[in-house]
Amino acid sequence: MKINQAYEIIRHKENQTQSFIQNFQGEEIYLYGAGKIMAYVIRFFAGKIKIKAIVDTFKTGKYEGIPIIPLSDVLKSEPKNSPVFFISVSEGEEEIRKELEKYYSPSQIYHSEVALYDAFHLNISEYQDYVLKNQMGFEKLSSDLEDELSKETLSSVLLGRTTGNSEYFKKVKVPHQYYVP
Repeated sequence: MKINQAYEIIRHKENQTQSFIQNFQGEEIYLYGAGKIMAYVIRFFAGKIKIKAIVDTFKTGKYEGIPIIPLSDVLKSEPKNSPVFFISVSEGEEEIRKELEKYYSPSQIYHSEVALYDAFHLNISEYQDYVLKNQMGFEKLSSDLEDELSKETLSSVLLGRTTGNSEYFKKVKVPHQYYVP
């Protein structure tokens, strides 16, 4: 995708993470996934969204006072149409989504790239404004890049960060990437 096409999307697309927070502010949700990303999600949602429990396939116990439970506990205790899940992983989101969709509606299952906001930009709106105000600089950077893959990577990273949609990152992510000097 060309950088000018990316900017059209950035100008008109709502950020998934902000929308989720607005839609579920003050409500209790379940996080699914007790790995590294979970801590970012908990910190980012603090004071905005209540986390009833963390659902995980491999871990149990507590994290900062929040119970970590298996999915079977949720299935036993919650009416089918009531729980909302936020998938708090960066890898394996598709598998978790498929598992949850065996029991729940897709409208109850959410995921977005929260870790990058917690780690880099706590204020999503400020970051979006920065990207929009510096469009000419990003267009110049894109034109200076030598190959189409680099240009696609720049567009995908800008789109992923401004929209919170992990699909943009998946287009350019290389698993277990390393560089040889």
